[in-house]
Amino acid sequence: MALQPVYANESDGSHTSAIEISPEKQQVMGVVTGEAVISSVRYTIRTTGQVAADEIRVVHMVAGTDGWIREIAPQATGTRVERGDLLAIAYAHDFLPAQQSYIYALRNQDASEKKEKSPLRLRPRLR
Repeated sequence: MALQPVYANESDGSHTSAIEISPEKQQVMGVVTGEAVISSVRYTIRTTGQVAADEIRVVHMVAGTDGWIREIAPQATGTRVERGDLLAIAYAHDFLPAQQSYIYALRNQDASEKKEKSPLRLRPRLR
């Protein structure tokens, strides 16, 4: 079959982008034609793919101290979390004094509340 060059500036309408295949070749190739209709499909398609995080919804957390993460929760990537959920337990040497002061204050507060709620006790006199 002889090839004929086609140029973009030729606009005589004799060249089209459609491909013509003879009915005999269509039958050999197994081409089936029919009317296009809208209908529901009940096929299961198994294919490969890649799941990636939505970068718009990813939040980076930065701690301004030296330390490390001791435990991460939840364990699975992509698990939905709500406000107030535990994300990680971190250790930082700089936070240790503040943590100890906070725990001491909580213990003193609990002790003072217990004293206020306890009934009045009389002490025995020493002779």
